[in-house]
Formats: sequence, structure tokens, C-alpha cells
Amino acid sequence: MKFNLLKGKKVWPIIFFLIFVLFFLDIFYFFFTPILSHRDTPVVYSLWPGTSYWKSANQLHSRGLLSRPSYWLALGFLEGNLKNLKAGDYQISPGVTTPHQLLSQMLVGKGVLYSVTIPEGWTFAQMKEAISKNPYLKHMENASTDILSRLNLIIKFKYPEGYFFPETYYFVRWTPEEKVYEKAYQTMEEKINTAWLARAPDLPYNNQEEVLIVASLIEKETAQHDERPLVAGVILNRLKKRMYLQIDACVIYGLQDNYRGKLTKEDLKTETAYNLYLHKGLPPTPICLPSFDSIHAALHPIQTESLFYVSRGDGTHQFSKTLKEHQTAINKYLRHKT
Repeated sequence: MKFNLLKGKKVWPIIFFLIFVLFFLDIFYFFFTPILSHRDTPVVYSLWPGTSYWKSANQLHSRGLLSRPSYWLALGFLEGNLKNLKAGDYQISPGVTTPHQLLSQMLVGKGVLYSVTIPEGWTFAQMKEAISKNPYLKHMENASTDILSRLNLIIKFKYPEGYFFPETYYFVRWTPEEKVYEKAYQTMEEKINTAWLARAPDLPYNNQEEVLIVASLIEKETAQHDERPLVAGVILNRLKKRMYLQIDACVIYGLQDNYRGKLTKEDLKTETAYNLYLHKGLPPTPICLPSFDSIHAALHPIQTESLFYVSRGDGTHQFSKTLKEHQTAINKYLRHKT
């Protein structure tokens, strides 16, 4: 009897040790085995803003994505990250994503990326509309409030047109929309600063604001990469000679909602600060969000004697040095006279 008791005392530590090992292996297996090892399609789990760590465990368990939510909670306690989960959509890939990987992604906010695209040549109003309609961004309250004051952006100028870089911006779900504005503004600031430092010598610009204005005119005048420095040269030539720029896109911008899809003679006589048939010099602001290509062209214009250009109808333009040459080009390409 005594022998059996002693023998039992020696066995229990082994049993406890084996239980501990099995428990440890079970935890290891749980955390490092792919969640969807037997599924064919990915699953996206949406972690809504304000979701607690405990609630996320229950949600994942109810969807069959966590077999042991208590293990998930235990890891959170051990790492002290119960309140640090980042809202977003998280993709669980078959045969790849483990519970440990999923938790790591949630802690750093490495979720599914969505995007909003701001095309080159769009106006700020178009950019604002696209951002406001994006379903994956967190939109600001009181949309009628001035966008710049709500963003707290330190902008050197009084208007937003031209100061946000056209680009595709990526973000995780529920990112505040002001982050897109901030990124677009910072990107444009970096682009214009870099381009300004590398500008050609002896340009007539007084500041970067004028560069953006000319770049926006170039952006609207031609989509041809090779033509943009030439258009820049023509604009600067006309400014130097104190000629009216007579840029239709600028007139259209000034008309705003009064533009009906085709410029008329009455439109060209309508008084706005952007009617360059009536006002010499540059318009008061950019008229769109220019591309870096147009910014570069404004700062590296081709030295040309041309003062005029007219559309050929195929996306390219005919450039002319004299009014007589220009009238001939108009007759050929617009009036179809030989």
C-alpha cells in the first residue's frame, strides 16, 4: 500500500506536465493554424469602430472563425492590447491567415485597402463630391461647413482649387475623410516644392501660386504630354506681350453652373474674373487640380515664337506664330476650309 502511494506521488507530476504540454500544443496549434484551411474563398471580417476585444472574439466565434475565443482573449491580456484594435475590414485568406496573424493585423490596422481616385484636371468641387460619396470613408459631420476650416489645414492661400494633388489614395475602412484631403494637400506641396527647386532659369513667375495657375491652364488645354511645354511657352509669350490669354476652359470655369455645355458669344462677353477674353494676365486662382506633368511643363516651357494654337480635332493642336497663320489653321481645322 505504501509502495503504491509513493508510486502515485511520482506519477502525478508527470501527468500535470503532460497536461501542460498538451495545453501548450493546443494553444500553439490554435494560433498558428490557418483559420480557413478547408475553405476555397476568402472571408472579410469587419471590425466596426468601438468594437471591444471581447465582442470581436464573440463575433469571430459566431461566424465559425475562432474555435476557442478564450485563447484569443488570453493572448490579448498577455500582450496588454485589449483596447488597441483598429477598426477596418480584415481579409482572412484560405490556408494563410492564422488567428495570430489576424490579431497582429488588427493591432496595427493592416486591413483591406480601399481607394478614391482624383483624376488629373478635376476641380476641387469634383474631388469633394467623390470623397463625400465614397462608402468606405468616415465622413465629417456638418458637411456645409467650409472644408478647409474643418480640416485645420494651414494653407497659404484663401481657396482650395489647385492645391490638392490628383492621385489614387488608399485607405482602410472608416479612415476619416480629412486624412485623404491632408494627404492630397501634402503631396501637392511636396510636388510643387520639388519642381520649383528644379525650375528653368529666367521664368516670369513671382511665386509657386502662379505656377499652379499656369499648370492648371495647361492641364485643361491639352492632354498631350509633348504639347504641354509648348502650350506653356505660348501662354508665357502672350503674358509677356500683354495679350489676352483667351483660354476657353478658364471662361467655362468662371461660368460655373451657368455653363450649358457649349461656349457661346454671350458667354465670352460675360463678366467673371476668369474671362480671359475680358481680362489680361492670369486668372485669380488655378482652375483645376493639375498633374505633375503640367507643373513640370509650366516650369520648363519650350522656347518658341508661337503665340496661337488651335485644336486639330484629334487631341493635338496646330501652333502658329502670326495671326494670319492662326486664321489659316482655324479655317482648316474648325471651319474645314482649305
